Amino acid sequence: MFRETSQRILLRSITLHSNLKEAHTFLKESPHVASYITVLSLWLAWNRPASYIASLQQILQVATLVNVRKCVLADMGDIFRASYHTPASTLLDFLAHQPLRELHLSKATAVPPAVILRLLSTAPHVSFISVSVEKDSRTSLDTFRSPPNAPKVEGLDVRHDAEDVYELLALPQFKSCISALRRLFVNSMHVYSMDDPRSYVQLPPLSMPILSPAFPLLRSAEFSVFMDRQPAPWLDFVLATVCTSPLLSDITISFIPRSETDWKDIHTHVLDGALLASLDAELAAHHARPVIRWRLDFLDNSDSADIFTDFTTAAETAMPKMCEEKRLLLEMYDQSAERWG
Repeated sequence: MFRETSQRILLRSITLHSNLKEAHTFLKESPHVASYITVLSLWLAWNRPASYIASLQQILQVATLVNVRKCVLADMGDIFRASYHTPASTLLDFLAHQPLRELHLSKATAVPPAVILRLLSTAPHVSFISVSVEKDSRTSLDTFRSPPNAPKVEGLDVRHDAEDVYELLALPQFKSCISALRRLFVNSMHVYSMDDPRSYVQLPPLSMPILSPAFPLLRSAEFSVFMDRQPAPWLDFVLATVCTSPLLSDITISFIPRSETDWKDIHTHVLDGALLASLDAELAAHHARPVIRWRLDFLDNSDSADIFTDFTTAAETAMPKMCEEKRLLLEMYDQSAERWG
């Protein structure tokens, strides 16, 4: 009894890298252990000999490995490219038969859009880090059908050189994948806990296309904006999110400076009067009565108090309805002093 309990604790997580042959032998000789494994991390070796690939496929085909809740696929390289069916197809079939809650893919190149779509149908929480999508893929998205009991994606994390994945969300075939999203994190400058129970969305860099997604379950949205950006594109995105998120209750817009000079005349080159008037009207009439927070993230600026005062006046003037209803909040964060204002 003690041995079994210890094994359940010690073997609930396993990392496979260069030890595939030994791991396969161990699982084969101790099949009961496979059911203890709930966290699987797979790091592919760069120079993969045929024996390595064979061992990987054998591990993925072990019938008793059926309890994986979290899977980390790192350094995948070009394993998913259209002409590389082995062991990619085995891996995808393996993922589809696990009770996954989280799937994390990193450092993968030339991934066909159909594979991205399939990965989004494997777990409620999926992340892509440094993932490029195959261009002009011959695999048609129109033929893809999610399994009847496939989980809906509630949390999607797309960051660090994974812009290709973000662009796919604009395709009609991906509409059903994001319909249940509560949390969308796209190439953010901030790092948040994956365990944060709130639902929120982060603004992507403005070199990427601005989508007008419908997030019917989104409750909290956060946008981080570099100070040298023009206001119209990201404000359009904020406005679209407000208009298509009926449950939205909290929205935060954070400004991050590239340098101290970025703060000069912040209210004149950031706050667009016409767009803010539209945003003020939409928020004031929104059924969920959301609160909007404007946040200035100071690095080390001796004029932060004066800048914050000027910005507060400009924001309150630009959004009179939200100000009157006391649903307009302004905050500043001085990173040099580690304090909120």
